[in-house]
Amino acid sequence: MAAKRSDVLVHPREREKKTSPEEDIEMLRYIFELVEKMVNCEEYDKDLQDELTSAFPNFMIVLQTAKRDLLRNDCGIVVAGETSAGKTSVINWIVGKSVFVTSNAAATGTVCRIRNSKKLQIKAYTKEEELKREEHPNDMKRFKSVIRTLTDVEKINADMKDLFYVDAYLPVPLLQGNVILVDTPGIGESDDLDKILLEFLPHAVSFMFIINANNAGGVCDDRLIKILRNIMGNRSKMPCFNTEDVMFLTNKWDSIEKEEYRSPSDDDDEEEEDNVDRENQHDKTFRIINSKLKKGWPHIDPKNIFRISMKQMQRGITSEFTEDYKRFEDVLLDTIYKNKNKRVEFYFYFIQNFIRNAERGTLARLVLLEKSEKDQKEYIKKNKKDIENVEMEFLKRKEEMERYRKSMVRQLAEKLHKYLHSDNGKQKILNPIDEKPIQEIAYSKLGEEVKHRIERGIQKWCESDEVKSILNEADAQIRSLVEDMEKKMQGIEYEMLGIYHREYSGTRTFFVGLGVGLSIAFFPFAWIFPVVLTLILNPIIRVVEWLFLSADTCRRRAEEIYDKCVKEMDVETLHKHFEESFGTQFDKVLEQLFNDEIPKKLETLSKTNDKLLEDYNSMRKKEGALLKLKVMIDKIQKEVENFREITKW
Repeated sequence: MAAKRSDVLVHPREREKKTSPEEDIEMLRYIFELVEKMVNCEEYDKDLQDELTSAFPNFMIVLQTAKRDLLRNDCGIVVAGETSAGKTSVINWIVGKSVFVTSNAAATGTVCRIRNSKKLQIKAYTKEEELKREEHPNDMKRFKSVIRTLTDVEKINADMKDLFYVDAYLPVPLLQGNVILVDTPGIGESDDLDKILLEFLPHAVSFMFIINANNAGGVCDDRLIKILRNIMGNRSKMPCFNTEDVMFLTNKWDSIEKEEYRSPSDDDDEEEEDNVDRENQHDKTFRIINSKLKKGWPHIDPKNIFRISMKQMQRGITSEFTEDYKRFEDVLLDTIYKNKNKRVEFYFYFIQNFIRNAERGTLARLVLLEKSEKDQKEYIKKNKKDIENVEMEFLKRKEEMERYRKSMVRQLAEKLHKYLHSDNGKQKILNPIDEKPIQEIAYSKLGEEVKHRIERGIQKWCESDEVKSILNEADAQIRSLVEDMEKKMQGIEYEMLGIYHREYSGTRTFFVGLGVGLSIAFFPFAWIFPVVLTLILNPIIRVVEWLFLSADTCRRRAEEIYDKCVKEMDVETLHKHFEESFGTQFDKVLEQLFNDEIPKKLETLSKTNDKLLEDYNSMRKKEGALLKLKVMIDKIQKEVENFREITKW
């Protein structure tokens, strides 16, 4: 590449960190191994294992899998794009060297993980993580040659066809901590290549999508939008993923002529010249891209859409597109900083929850041994009653939330219906402040334009403060339910653990990881209404014929089309589609709470309490083993507190 970035990008807060990600992982690995040793020891008998199983079925596999994922340690920023969009050019620029294959054909047939390293190294793995090849190139020329042999679909040898990952180690100062860049196959080239991208989802913390702005608006519904919707559908498998960190780089703006747009029909009658729909081609293309992205990624942050030209970057040209690329680098740097320890933090909360469930049976038995046989029976009876009361409360709250959900969906449908049918709503939709007045649109385009403006108007309403307040209230209701149920279950647990209980300072306790799917503030309104509008509006807009009329007549005709459109959107129609968007998302959260999380925690408490019903003499015989386990527990907790103190988590 002709031009190169001369500065080394380092986040200003990077120097404040006292421990490295590698040190954090090593400390956390030690905690995992202490827990593994405890649940594997002879003293951790079948009764204790059964109780732990109720919280973590196949608990040993769960623990070992979490440990393996922790040690994998990757915080992957996945880079995806359609073939010829410039995805590899962006990666090469970030790396600072032309290392990876650039081609107008599908070039990448494997997942290439780019890691910051002082030394050059390449490792190639199968999907099962079997090492197939390892190289230590002496120079960059050899490094490039090996990379292209392993990633170029046209050059991969027959014995390497089962490759899934290629790890490329080279100096990339931008990549700090455990953050890596993940170069994936081109979107839409084949179902097999798309599947490779989707299979990497659980390891992603963020995404960069590269879009060819010169290709019919750059966003293909059957390719990129399909991938975006698949990501939304797989969020529960992505514990460290933040929807707000997704970046869209629209490339090749230098290839688009910046001139006013005129449709061919505009030349048919010079008298209509004053009524022609003119628009700067750059602005028009960017508006189309924004509109399409909104459909696939409803709560997209406009600041994370960039207009760039990699060709101009490589030639050292200064333009609005190269300046926007520099803005992208700042956003990328901040994203890397935020995500570099995300997986470590997630698994720290995980192991705390695992420890809590693993130690409960031991500590409860030690508390019980301090009581007389009579007091024991009263103690167990009280615990049982408390658990039953919480179970009754649980069923009551479940019914309340189901009623609340129905009322929320109805409220949204009625409010949107009222807005669409109001004079204020009509004017805001037909004449938004960021668009030209509807009467200035060519008459021949009115039908399609009114349809687009209704669609955008509904999307804007869905993002309004009024709707956000409804969503925030629903979110608050769910979180209040979680906090209330957790408080009640904690009270029972505290009684069981007595003086041996240590109150955790972290906020995640019973429902560790539930936050992945808890928030309903990000839901796909925009996936539903474009389909509805197409079905409703197309029969209406087809009746519009080309005529040359005054601006006032155009305005009246636009209002007539609008009225016909919204007439088809009665409350029941809107209610049905809110059910498919908001209602479906809300149901997923309720199902996770009421069919999984809360019942599982209640079952764990109940099982521990039932096990305490064994006779006093039998438990007394196990006192020595329980005390040995107590020593292990104290050591684990000491390491947990040490980790929290050092990392400030």
